Amino acid sequence: MALANIGENRIGERLVLLSLQGNQVLTRLYDMKKYPAEICKFIHEEKALEPVHKFLLKKFPNWDAKSAPASGFIKNNAGDIVKDINSGVDMLRDLLEFKERSLELFNVIAAGQLDFDFAINYDMCRLYMDILSLYCQVMFMLARVPEAKIVLGMYQLTLELTSGTIDAFIPRICSIMSGFEGNAFKRIQEDLSIFHKPIQQCILSLCPILMRRIQSAEQLISSNLFNIWHNPNLMKTPTTYKTPGMEILCIDTFAKWVLYGFICCASSLGGNETVQQALRAILSDQYCSTLFRDETLNTAQVVEASIKAAKAPKLEKLLAEACSAAVTSNLSYHKGRREFLRSALKEWYHILNDKPALLGPKFILVLQLLSMTKDEVLWYCHHQDAQVPKFGKGKVHTEDLQDPHVVVILFYQMQIMKTVRKYAHIIARYHNELIVKSDKEAFRIYRELFAMNEGDERGCLDSIYTTLDNIVLDTGESKEYRPSSSMASVRLDWIRTQIFTSQTTLGFTLKKASAMSNTLHNTVFHSSLVDKLLATVDEVADLGILAFYPHVLDTMFQDAIVSGSARSLIAVPYQCSQFCGDNIRYCPEELQFLGPLAVKGVDKYLEMIGDQLGHCVYKLADDFMSLNFALLPHNALLMGDMKPGKKAKGEQKKKAKEMDNYEAPGLESYRVRRELLSKCDEKLYAILDVCYALNVLPSVEVWQHTFVPREYAIQPLHEAFMQLIFAQLEVPIPTKDKDIPEVRRPTVLLNSVKGILSMLRMLENYLNIDMVRIYNAVLLQQSQELDINGHRTMCNIYSNWYNSVLLKRVCSGTGFFATNRRCFMSRPKEPFQAEMYTDPSELQALCELVGAYGIRHIGDLCVDYIVSQVNEIKKLLIVNKDLLHNIRANSDKFDLCGDWIRKLSGTEELLQRLTIVGTILNFRKLLFNAMKEVLGKRVPFVMNSVIDFKEHYTGSEKSIDQLDYLAITAGLECIVDPKLKSALVLQCDVTQQDYILWCLMLIFVAVGLPTLASNDQSVYQPALAGYENNIHCISTAVNQLSAVIFTVIGYCTVQERMHEFLAVATAHLLRLGQENEKDARQRDSIYILLHRFVEESPFLTMNLLETCFPYVVLRNSYNIAYKNAALHVKWNCTK
Repeated sequence: MALANIGENRIGERLVLLSLQGNQVLTRLYDMKKYPAEICKFIHEEKALEPVHKFLLKKFPNWDAKSAPASGFIKNNAGDIVKDINSGVDMLRDLLEFKERSLELFNVIAAGQLDFDFAINYDMCRLYMDILSLYCQVMFMLARVPEAKIVLGMYQLTLELTSGTIDAFIPRICSIMSGFEGNAFKRIQEDLSIFHKPIQQCILSLCPILMRRIQSAEQLISSNLFNIWHNPNLMKTPTTYKTPGMEILCIDTFAKWVLYGFICCASSLGGNETVQQALRAILSDQYCSTLFRDETLNTAQVVEASIKAAKAPKLEKLLAEACSAAVTSNLSYHKGRREFLRSALKEWYHILNDKPALLGPKFILVLQLLSMTKDEVLWYCHHQDAQVPKFGKGKVHTEDLQDPHVVVILFYQMQIMKTVRKYAHIIARYHNELIVKSDKEAFRIYRELFAMNEGDERGCLDSIYTTLDNIVLDTGESKEYRPSSSMASVRLDWIRTQIFTSQTTLGFTLKKASAMSNTLHNTVFHSSLVDKLLATVDEVADLGILAFYPHVLDTMFQDAIVSGSARSLIAVPYQCSQFCGDNIRYCPEELQFLGPLAVKGVDKYLEMIGDQLGHCVYKLADDFMSLNFALLPHNALLMGDMKPGKKAKGEQKKKAKEMDNYEAPGLESYRVRRELLSKCDEKLYAILDVCYALNVLPSVEVWQHTFVPREYAIQPLHEAFMQLIFAQLEVPIPTKDKDIPEVRRPTVLLNSVKGILSMLRMLENYLNIDMVRIYNAVLLQQSQELDINGHRTMCNIYSNWYNSVLLKRVCSGTGFFATNRRCFMSRPKEPFQAEMYTDPSELQALCELVGAYGIRHIGDLCVDYIVSQVNEIKKLLIVNKDLLHNIRANSDKFDLCGDWIRKLSGTEELLQRLTIVGTILNFRKLLFNAMKEVLGKRVPFVMNSVIDFKEHYTGSEKSIDQLDYLAITAGLECIVDPKLKSALVLQCDVTQQDYILWCLMLIFVAVGLPTLASNDQSVYQPALAGYENNIHCISTAVNQLSAVIFTVIGYCTVQERMHEFLAVATAHLLRLGQENEKDARQRDSIYILLHRFVEESPFLTMNLLETCFPYVVLRNSYNIAYKNAALHVKWNCTK
């Protein structure tokens, strides 16, 4: 073919366009196989068309519209069907066009007698072999897509039933698809075997570079290829190659070229030793090759079929040896390369961060390293699911396929790419200067030395030089990468030049100007690093193919957690964010499939990283709480129990054994050497690794979504905090009484919570999140009855325990309220110790744990219990109403009253219920006092403001009621309890009858008090300022209930009713002196109880008491009580 014909055929442009078209066809064909229901929704969703699908597959390609099932449905819905399958039909048209144009171009190239050599005309050879590979891939893929037959058949049936015609392209595409199953390689050989000469030239020129690229880890280390410290003097010298584009190509691309080239021309290439060497290298490297994405090709099977078809038995031995090596020694070979890459990537990451200027002269080495990384990750993914074939008798080490550190490779690859993007302006500026000061001058010299004929090739070279001459030197003022004007024309002109100067019939060829060829190869490579740097890096290192290996990503992620590579976990969601990158370049419609997949992947793995952090925090918190627990005061007693110099006896021996296992606080910090890590250190380092992973990327952007990794730590920490609280709350405390529900003492739990908080505060040093937000969210939920998930909280558990367990046991007689000690106490020899939970320090700890909302909830439960007791009291009053009315009317007639009092029913029950009410009110008072103390320490200024406001505010009754609510929430006492008032409103009718009924309650109590003198337990205890049967709580109940009830009813003042009560009570109590000793043996203690009524009431005074009750009697009662208490203590000491 003449030179003019080469130019007229536009071979360069056609190579570029066919390469693009082939990738588009292959991608759309893969999508038709992968997502048939999404691409053709209508024909898959309609059940009426299911028999049609079977018919089309069975009768292919001889379809008869008359015998087709559901022909009426097809005819009626022809418009919807054509619209649905339109994209599939267009894809098949493009496939047919690609096939025909490829064969036409191959014929033109063969007729033009072009000389192919990767070292000379690399771009032309690459495009040629790319189209050859795409042709084979499309044919192999077409054989795997039965959906294509359904789309084609449905299209033909629709045309026949609607217009009675057939599209002319249908028979042509059917002839390609018929008889394709299992024989695709034969069709390929029939089409391409005649082009064996250019294919052989490409493979022969490819072999030297291929053999140099396939090196073991030991060879890479010995070659010092990536060791820039080997010769420091050359660090600033740019690394160059004759064909730099070949050095950054994936080995998978080489494998496709060699494999598909051999399949096409097995008979003509099989006898060449160099081709055999290349084939052996490829077959030894992988036992399954990539067809497209996650579609693989059984390499050995296809090559074996090609060998048999070519009748080359000598190659069968080569195939057996190579395949045997692929499953024996090759697995360890790739394992060694991955280990080398981990160390090399890590080293280069630190070097480039420290010396980013090295990205200029050594950027080709960075691209080589990224390319090698992509090779190994792709190989690892392809071979995870592929079944290991059995070749020969060698041992197969399948454990080499399991690599828990692949995520580390992905992590450092991500870090290097991040560094490249950060310093892209340095790389672009360096190569811009290299083109202007070096490449352009070298090309000018070569252009003058090699004088050529005037023609297309000279015009292309002149165009290249003109473009290079117009490049402006980058001054480096901007620190951001901004691509300069496109130099795509230089690259396209260089492809044209390679084609024009590769004809063997010409006098001048590029082989005679190899030096100029090498210069232009480097110039074109440098130009791609100036105007499309990021695209070049993505093309070399993009791992978007991982989108089609989700299970491999899952395995990588889990292996990284187990192997201790948690700091690299962020690489997995980062790779998910790249799913929508290079994958959609040839088919933008794939974004509808890959976009949601990428978003779900990033969200899933970031959530898993957050969960891992929560898991690590949960494990470390145990150690922190143990350390805090060791500092509690009661642990110091363990060390003081054993006195030196004395032999241990009895229980002391048990304590001595406990001391042998006891570790004093601080011992955990001792180290023999820093390398020795304790279990706590290991857990801490695990947390730091996860925190590092979450901090590496400030955000991950994918498909118009922005994810902030560190935000994914908040919810797991939230949940871990809550779980830790409940784990401490529910840890059983050993008790002898198994019926007692076990719950932690508030001080112990508060200490544990503080330990957790100190650990979470420590995380702020390593993770940039607001821990205060977590504290507030968790602890605020714990102050409510249920959390946001409907689960029980500390408030719920403690409120139920205090009301259902503690108060129940105290009211049943196993405990009593000690006024002086401000707590409830259990009787001696009781296994349950109430003081351990109601001590002021315990209740203050409870207030800090559940907060004001929690204390209010506990108080509300107490009020509900009081209301139930008031209802029962009201029933007793109704039963005894007439008798009480008579007693009230004749209170000064003791003879009559005595008879009526004896007829009263439920006197003991009344006093018992009032004792219960008083006990609950005293517990509530302890809670409010504790709340007052806590608020005084935590918010003293607010607390002082509330106190001042309460003491000095004068306003309407409604406003005062609202102020009382505020005061009681802050723990301040009110004369009329607003909570109790609102609860008893429904129990008190504002009527004259109800008013009289509640007046009779005070009379009932007044005449019932003398009956307490006959109870042996009604003994006043000066040390406790109370009674063991809790009757001193009756005064609290009467004073507060009367204040609330008569305030609600409002017929008279509370003071009047309390005066009446005091008059009746004193009159009947003074008559105890006239009773026999048996019935009034504890009258002195009951006199003291009357004094307690006056002390606690805001409506009674001592002056009023003295008018109706002699003070000398009260003084003598106190004297007797204290003497009896002193005698009791002396007797116990003597005993």
